Amino acid sequence: MSEILDVNADDLLDFVSRNDRVVVLVWIRSCSACTKFKLVFNQLPDHVENVTFLRMNQLKTIENLRLSEAKGMDETPTTFVYCNGEYIESIVGYHPIEETIKLIEDTFYCNC
Repeated sequence: MSEILDVNADDLLDFVSRNDRVVVLVWIRSCSACTKFKLVFNQLPDHVENVTFLRMNQLKTIENLRLSEAKGMDETPTTFVYCNGEYIESIVGYHPIEETIKLIEDTFYCNC
């Protein structure tokens, strides 16, 4: 299983620039749906290949919050999908593992 790293906004931009396909879970500690979805997200490296998976606590730094707001994020959990250094999609809310895998694979297939 690939390791999922916890990052801040500055690290995120570095990972996005150095990796072809990046998926980032943006969450907050007080969100029960985030806690539930993190269990799903943590399984994704076992099911989706050739993707860098990251987690970012939206409220940990002001830069994290600004990045989230710049992407139009207004609900957690939100999953950002990047391809070849470009933001391509947001997946909002909790989804079961099978649905999450399909959403990510379809996003990469159509946009990457």
